Parts: sequence; C-alpha cells; structure tokens
Amino acid sequence: MITVFSSRVLSILVRNVTCLFERDLQPHDVTLLINSALEVLLAGILTLTTMVKVTLNGSVIAESNNTVTVENNYYFPPEDVKTDLLSLSQTTYTCPWKGNAEYYNAEIDGKTVADVTWVYPEPKEAAKNIKGYFAFDKKQTTIA
Repeated sequence: MITVFSSRVLSILVRNVTCLFERDLQPHDVTLLINSALEVLLAGILTLTTMVKVTLNGSVIAESNNTVTVENNYYFPPEDVKTDLLSLSQTTYTCPWKGNAEYYNAEIDGKTVADVTWVYPEPKEAAKNIKGYFAFDKKQTTIA
C-alpha cells in the first residue's frame, strides 16, 4: 500500500511541476495544483490508518487496515480474508484495464451466497497492486 500511495503522490507532483514549467500559471492555479496533491496525500494517509470490515449475514468475513482502494472498492489482502468460508464460483469477468477476475461464493451458517467477492489472480500491469486481493459486493455485504 505504501508503494502504491507514494507512486500516486509522486506522479501527481511531477505532473503538477511539469505544468508549472509548461504554462504561465497564475498563483491561484498553483494553489489548485498543490491542493490536488495534498488531497491525494490525505486520502492515502486515511486509507493507511483505517480499519475496514466486511460482514455477511452478521459474520465478519474480512477485516484489515491494509486495504487498497480501486474504483471505490476496498481490496483486502488474502491474509485478512476468511478464505475458509469461500469457494470458487463459475462466474468470471474481464476488466479492460485490470484483467480477468475470479468470483467466489461464501458459505455462512450453511447458506451459500453466490459471487460475494472477486479477485484478480494475475492482473494486468496497471492493476498489479491488487494481485490476489479480494473485493466484496456492496449489495450483498456490509462494508464499514
């Protein structure tokens, strides 16, 4: 997470500095550029320190303070997921930029909930930071 966070901030800062040299910016423009970098920095700090928990029918199935956020989804490292409750589904999905996802069912109290989580076991280069991490269906689970 720290590597992803640092490269994101560095990328924005480099882009912003490049803009400063390429254009005749007004002081207000510079302030906006710096504020955008600070927002990313703050978001990264909050992500690093926030404990996120996933429950399904009242049972905790994942809990971590090491999640990665991509497209408004928390991706949990496998060691923070109760994988013993999961079984591979037949459902798959191909994301244009992340690659092929595998879905998993969860069994809680003898009841199977289909396609409750997905993982990118071998993501494309752009999504390598979520390799093997689990994201959860917001409609079927409670994420807090």
